[in-house]
Amino acid sequence: MIYQDTTILKKTIAASRSLSELKGAITNLPNPTLFIDTINLQEAQASSAIENIITTQDELFRASINEKGRGSSATKEVIHYKDALWYGIKQIQKKPVLTTNLFISIM
Repeated sequence: MIYQDTTILKKTIAASRSLSELKGAITNLPNPTLFIDTINLQEAQASSAIENIITTQDELFRASINEKGRGSSATKEVIHYKDALWYGIKQIQKKPVLTTNLFISIM
């Protein structure tokens, strides 16, 4: 049991160090939100794939750049998922409380 605890602790420290490096690198970007938006888009794609909503990153990036009304229904769904994620982040920044109304508004 002790071996597992030290292994987890070492991995947690390494992950924390990596996140700190990433945070430092992001602050040097001219538009950090663009980088974070790309991560959110990839997360939305992966989560949607679980629900059998399949699209490519190429389609998603094109839809993100173009008007929201373009693209397949799967692409629109993933973009909607990403937008809901951003909405939730902004709401939590305004008021850091998780409520049922927040969850309903994100959907």
